[in-house]
Amino acid sequence: MVDDQSGGASTPDQQQTQPRWCLVGNVVAQRLHGEDGELRRGARLFPGGTKVYYRSAYWGMGAESVTVLGLSRRPRRWITTTMRSSLIENWRAQVVYTPRVLQELQDDDIHGDKSEAHALAQVMNRISAAYGRRLVARTPQECLQAAADVGAMLVQGPTPGDGDEDRAFVFYAGTEAVAGLVYQAAHPTSGARRAAHFTWCHLWLRPLSRLGRTDADEPVDQPDDQPDDQPDETASALLDALESRLPWHDLTAMEAVLEALGRMRRTRRDREGLGNP
Repeated sequence: MVDDQSGGASTPDQQQTQPRWCLVGNVVAQRLHGEDGELRRGARLFPGGTKVYYRSAYWGMGAESVTVLGLSRRPRRWITTTMRSSLIENWRAQVVYTPRVLQELQDDDIHGDKSEAHALAQVMNRISAAYGRRLVARTPQECLQAAADVGAMLVQGPTPGDGDEDRAFVFYAGTEAVAGLVYQAAHPTSGARRAAHFTWCHLWLRPLSRLGRTDADEPVDQPDDQPDDQPDETASALLDALESRLPWHDLTAMEAVLEALGRMRRTRRDREGLGNP
């Protein structure tokens, strides 16, 4: 048994309720649902903002799903459930005092060690952010309006828009628009991947690392040498999403454009960091 502060031996029940370092997160306030990207609040079992406590993750599937403990929406009771990691944000290490929570988590190996909780928080924040990125089909007008709303840089493509044939995607990080593309659709080529010529007329993107910043009580630790701005992350994530959504298109030219944009904006970032004009 572990001695308590009074000098006597603590009972098993007292050991279970000793404050411990745990990994906690919050259910997102809003999320995009379905192919049309319908905006919904919170998650099915939890209202937005609900604090949840990490229990385990399906690491064999890249931690796309995570098992957590939290107070359910209706009825208000403690439940353990599995949900998509993209529905949880602001993972952080935190000392927990609530006896009921401590009793539920007593057998979970991760809890109790501060350094392990901090390390896992950084991993889970990256995973949740990655799974929260998605392409949503929008009209060209909606795509261009999204660019104007966020003040994004608009790049003109090699072909002009011709109205009825134009299609568009907006790329989201959570519920925030981070990139968009207006293009001309091509019909899938039977039996041939990357065979259809890909034409586009407008492209815009903004850095993922500029988004979703909050003054959390316990912000996630970031390495001192981590750049403040990562435009190449936006570009590479957008390309991955396009390759998955449009497997029959040849995206070689688009890849070159996105790589050039990433280099250009990294150079601009570095100059601003050095105080150069």
